[in-house]
Amino acid sequence: MKPEMRAVRFAAFGGPEVLHVDVVAEPGPPERDEILVRVEASSINGTDLGLRRGGPARVATLGRMPFVPGFDVAGEVLACGPAVTAFVPGDRIIA
Repeated sequence: MKPEMRAVRFAAFGGPEVLHVDVVAEPGPPERDEILVRVEASSINGTDLGLRRGGPARVATLGRMPFVPGFDVAGEVLACGPAVTAFVPGDRIIA
């Protein structure tokens, strides 16, 4: 069984009531040009609100429901894909 984590997600567009905290599998190793981050803080910005409401930005959710909002995060890099040169595990980041 894969390790688990909690994620705030929505599976339908609407108000705050569509948000749910779910237990999901942790992501696997990062792809070639990705980093894996242990998120220690996150926020919801205007883009996240637009996605949740089903506004024009909703195209980002196509084929990806339930969707995890939260484009603004801070945390620690846990692993890097082989093409990543700007970060190393242990780096503290904001994105």
